[in-house]
Amino acid sequence: MAAVVHYLNKESWVRACQLPQVLNFVEKILHLKDLKAEHFKGAKPHEEFLLWATTAPGLHMSRKNYEVLETYGDTALKFAATMLAFWYKRNDRRAGEGDIENAKVCFITNFHLF
Repeated sequence: MAAVVHYLNKESWVRACQLPQVLNFVEKILHLKDLKAEHFKGAKPHEEFLLWATTAPGLHMSRKNYEVLETYGDTALKFAATMLAFWYKRNDRRAGEGDIENAKVCFITNFHLF
């Protein structure tokens, strides 16, 4: 029985097997840079956040869910609603913290979004 000698050693073979995944990641990042340049002219989100938002979770990803993005989105929504409620109540001397909170809840409740 003849021994077959491959021109790549084991370490080079392992590295070569990783190359398609690396090239796929580079291609995704380049597409996201184009997306960011075209659609996000003022606010420039980081490419990693765009990658999380545009890639479905799977076994190959380091992030298995969208909880971090959901937390960021909820925080931004609550901040915007708080600022809007404060702006509406800014001239009302009798408005207290509870009035601003109730107005904020009206803005972020799903019932009021429709």
